Amino acid sequence: MDSWVETLITAVGSAGGGGFFGWLFTRKKTNAEAKGSELENVEQAIKIWRETAEKLSKRVDELSREVDELRNDLISVHRENKQLKDYLYKKGIDFTLIQKESETDN
Repeated sequence: MDSWVETLITAVGSAGGGGFFGWLFTRKKTNAEAKGSELENVEQAIKIWRETAEKLSKRVDELSREVDELRNDLISVHRENKQLKDYLYKKGIDFTLIQKESETDN
């Protein structure tokens, strides 16, 4: 029976010792791989953020151009409105009456 117990203790001790030394010698490699993986994840996140920022920048430029076009259209409409009011005034037409009639028609 002593032989059997010694064999069991030796087997468990060898397995435990081997596992411990395996962990001890591979932990640097495992940690380095984890750091490498973490760096890859950060680089991927930066790439995604940069692409998103570029898309948003392009969209802002498009909207800015659109706002400029609308602003120019509004200026033209105001200018045309003033010209029409001046024309009606020169013709002696009271455009405030036309405006009131237009409001009651709606």
